[in-house]
Amino acid sequence: MKKDLETFEGAGSAPVQGKSCPAPGGQAGQVTAGETVTTAAAKGPGGCPRIIVLDHGMRFVAGHHFAYNLGLLFECIRRNQPIEFYVHADCNKEVIKVLHAKAVLKPTQYVAHSTDKYCGYLEDFNISSKLTEFNLYKNMKGNVDPSDVIYVHTADPKIVMGIAAWYVSLSKEKRPFLCLKFQNHGYRFVIKPFRALVQSAFRLALKPFIGMDKVHFAASNKLIAAQIQLLAEKPCPVFPIPLQLTQPPRPYRSRQEKQTLCIGYAGEGRAEQGVDMLPDIVEAVLAAHPDVHFAIQLGCNFAEKETLKRLRAFGERVVLIEQCLVGDHFHQLLSSFDALLLPYAPERYIERSSQIVIEAIALGVPLIVPARTSLAFEAKEFDCGYSLIQKHRVSSIVESIEHFIANHDALSQKSVPAATRCANFHCGRTLVDMLLETCSV
Repeated sequence: MKKDLETFEGAGSAPVQGKSCPAPGGQAGQVTAGETVTTAAAKGPGGCPRIIVLDHGMRFVAGHHFAYNLGLLFECIRRNQPIEFYVHADCNKEVIKVLHAKAVLKPTQYVAHSTDKYCGYLEDFNISSKLTEFNLYKNMKGNVDPSDVIYVHTADPKIVMGIAAWYVSLSKEKRPFLCLKFQNHGYRFVIKPFRALVQSAFRLALKPFIGMDKVHFAASNKLIAAQIQLLAEKPCPVFPIPLQLTQPPRPYRSRQEKQTLCIGYAGEGRAEQGVDMLPDIVEAVLAAHPDVHFAIQLGCNFAEKETLKRLRAFGERVVLIEQCLVGDHFHQLLSSFDALLLPYAPERYIERSSQIVIEAIALGVPLIVPARTSLAFEAKEFDCGYSLIQKHRVSSIVESIEHFIANHDALSQKSVPAATRCANFHCGRTLVDMLLETCSV
């Protein structure tokens, strides 16, 4: 992981290659991360508006936040668009160096003392949002201009309410453009007895923005966009992920040409992502298919020790990568898979999006994903090759892998044109164009 990050360090001498989305009117060239300091410090040609990114969730290298911000940074460098990042106060130091970020944001979870659980939530909501407002006031004071575009990556109602209070406190003539981008909606992970309360709190958090022309919303997929538009009473377009792909999608090769197949699993490896089901899945598939092997990458230490022990016991037919990979190294790994297996708990991903799904589609890698989730929605949206997991249990997941193996050639062929469709939308150029167009700047 550290070696991957050093590729992007401003102090490093190695250039970061230009990616697939060239700057307007020109071709993508070599860009060094050292350019970030000068790019962020000055207005671009013709007085380009400055983009200020507020990412309260940017703490770790693993996960979608760093990859997303890095893609946005590189696109702004290419078009000489000034950009600044404000991230979590406890953000990884290497990430701070790469993004040249100000690590000052402190989303607070206040511990309520009320004996009534509903009153306790409201107390937490109100006090935490006030602390967020104060944090923004302290760190953004004197550093915003009416022409700036503030781009917020969040879905937490407490943070949204804090941003609203801070924004309203600014005099009208000094308010910048503001765009809140939602990866989720703010009540997705709330237990059912609290769902109505939290949905109302989320609506309350969005309410101050309804009549403001300089405030806009965006979402990571159509499912979340529909929810936000209903609550916020404003248009909510789907914004792309600023992928930075340096390699073309996988060319089609038949199963007969390959002789062996690699089923891959990659990402953080959380319990909700089915990591502890992997040994039983692998055991069943390997026993039935001697020409199949697995590659499993775990970017974080979430897997149980027994899970890791069992995976290592499979020997050469299971390659286990226990480290975080970023950038080109992660995309090279995805490209080595004949299919990406994501045995995620479906109830956690009904609307919640997953960046790795988009990366795999853009690289031409077929998917094995749970049905009736946003993951399946994205696969259908780009019409790539995919196999659906009908139930969140080992036998059903094995059946979906069997379906992929039996239909390998058709699904792999289908994934090649889907990759182009996906990469044309999910790139930095499209994101920055849509952000500036949405804010009418």
